[in-house]
Amino acid sequence: MSRVHYFQRYSQRENVITNNTLLLFLRLCEYNRFKFEKFIETLFADQAAELPIWGMDFSQQLGTGASVPDGYLAQDSIKIVIETKLGQFGLAQLENHLQAFREEQYKFLVLLGPTCDAIAAPEHAALRKEAKSRAVEVVVATFEQIVRSANDCLSPWEEEMRALVEDYESYCSGENLLPRDKFTVLVGSCTHSLAENLEFKLYYAPSATIFRKTRYLGIYAAWTIQAIGVITNQVACDVDLDAGVVQVLKARGELSEDGKNRIVNACRKARERQWGDIASGHTFYLSDDLANTHLQTKSVIRTFQYFDLERDLHIDMIPATSAELAELLRGRTWS
Repeated sequence: MSRVHYFQRYSQRENVITNNTLLLFLRLCEYNRFKFEKFIETLFADQAAELPIWGMDFSQQLGTGASVPDGYLAQDSIKIVIETKLGQFGLAQLENHLQAFREEQYKFLVLLGPTCDAIAAPEHAALRKEAKSRAVEVVVATFEQIVRSANDCLSPWEEEMRALVEDYESYCSGENLLPRDKFTVLVGSCTHSLAENLEFKLYYAPSATIFRKTRYLGIYAAWTIQAIGVITNQVACDVDLDAGVVQVLKARGELSEDGKNRIVNACRKARERQWGDIASGHTFYLSDDLANTHLQTKSVIRTFQYFDLERDLHIDMIPATSAELAELLRGRTWS
């Protein structure tokens, strides 16, 4: 049987993504089976079944004779078959996957992709009809839903597992599997360095902290998001403060002279105020159009957090400029 690997051994991108997703499932199951039950039931929220999970077996790329689904989760009474697609699903392949099911009490075929519209309505209807004849439930799931369901099953103090989910979320973001990134704001807590963050229009964090590839940056202090803007560059670098030179290690795009100067000046301010050395081992998130705003939060943000402009603040039409967005957010409260 082809087991889930801790380190990917697949050349095809979809197989790597499936392996990493199954690894998250496996770690949650090994950590606490009751939490894993809650995770699966939350992910399958539209299904009526409650799944008694006690001895789940995980595998990948296991053939049925008619097809090779991307992933399996199974025990005596349950089988969950996963097919991952970054484009459109094909009806013939999915119908062949139905042959993987036998006499299990609970049977689910999961169509996993970045969005919920990766299978056309006629094909979806035909698949559900064929699946129903075999007592198989068809579930359409996204990577965003997996992240949300995993977070929902964990308590705030379960830091190690939350870090695992955050890492999976960052991985999905880096692979462009989270379309909501274009509506998402990375909110960085800047309590001590607020003035400098606003002056130099940036946020910085240790490079070991991996964030989603969000479109927007929010600067936070004193229960308030003080400014917001589009992230124009993300730069991991080493800074020679004496020479004023920035050695770029990794960046989203070419670093402008203005961006270099802002990074150097931020590092100098941090040294002057004895906040620690941020000239090495840090990544800088630059916004060329950071605009002042006043969006109140109901809870304190200690390091960083994300929020979705559409889902969390119900903004249907996001303005074209940061200045207009900042004005739209002014006076609102985000919970």
